[in-house]
This record gives sequence, structure tokens and C-alpha cells, in this order.
Amino acid sequence: MFESRWVGKSDFVTRTSRTGQIRGHAEMTTAKHLTVRAQRSRQQGSALIEILISMLIFSIAALGIIGLQASSTRQAGDAKYRGDAALLADRLIGDMWVADPATRNTFANRAGGGGCAPTGQSATAPSALSWLTSVADALPGASADKQQVTFDPATGIATITLCWNARVDSSGYNGPAPDTAMHRYTVSAQIVNN
Repeated sequence: MFESRWVGKSDFVTRTSRTGQIRGHAEMTTAKHLTVRAQRSRQQGSALIEILISMLIFSIAALGIIGLQASSTRQAGDAKYRGDAALLADRLIGDMWVADPATRNTFANRAGGGGCAPTGQSATAPSALSWLTSVADALPGASADKQQVTFDPATGIATITLCWNARVDSSGYNGPAPDTAMHRYTVSAQIVNN
């Protein structure tokens, strides 16, 4: 195998038993440096790959957070519009309560059909017309022809259906993509004579 001995103060000599060659310290050091350099260059390449992979993971996480924030903002907007629709419907029910029972039929707006495409005559009561203007101002894409108010004088049940499109405002299209689904809020109340 190897036989090693000190020759002087700083030289270290190794003799191989097979060939009998003597290798000095300087030759061994040069061979080690070449091996270390090759390992370092491989490690530097792997470090670059690790950095790129970590940047990719960070970018995906950042995009996920941005998407979550956008979804949260959209949901908050939908909740605001639903709250506004509830307040508007309650306001109309209050107006119907204080109206003369003989004129409650005049609050009916497009009582035929259903969903967000009602048919029939428009309301004629002045407070109902004012209410329809308030609905168009408060909810995006909520024109008067999409709102439905029905009243059954026999039972005293009033049903109010409000429809709006969250991506369209009064000036027209303003969203990144058109929202084809209409949002709807429906409430029923029984209005009896006092």
C-alpha cells in the first residue's frame, strides 16, 4: 500500500508499494486542488439551481396570495351589494306599510315573469318610482326593468326581487370580464291593515 515518512521539515513523501514511485507533497496538493475545484464548480451550479427553484416557489406563493386578495375583495363587494339590496327592499316594504291599503297595488312593478327578466307593467306609485331610481343608483347594472315587486291583496304578501350585475355600473362596463350571472335578492313580507 502506502508508506509515508517525513523527509525534511516541510516535505512529506509517499511511496506506493506497487510501483515504487515516490510522490511528493506538492504533487498530491495539486491533485487535491483539481478535485476540489471540480467539486466547487458542480456545487456552484447546484446552488444556482436551488436559487432558481426557491424563486419559482416564492413566485407561485406570491401569485396565490394575490389571487386570494382579489377573491376577498370581490366577496366583500358582493356582501356590500347584498346589504344595500336588503336595505332597499326593507325601505320599499316600509313605504308599502304606510301607504293607503287601496293603493298598495300601484307598488307592483313588472309582476309577471320571474327571475331577473320580469314582464308586465311598471309601478305607478310615486314612492315606488323614487325607490326604483334609488335601486339603479345603489346597485350596479340594476335597471328598473330588472326589478320585480308583486303584491297579493288577498293575502297581503309583497315579494320584492332585486337584480344587479356586479361588474357593470351606470356608466357601462368596468370589470375585467363581463359577469353574465345576475345577482338576485328576494324578500317577502306580509303587509296587513292596521
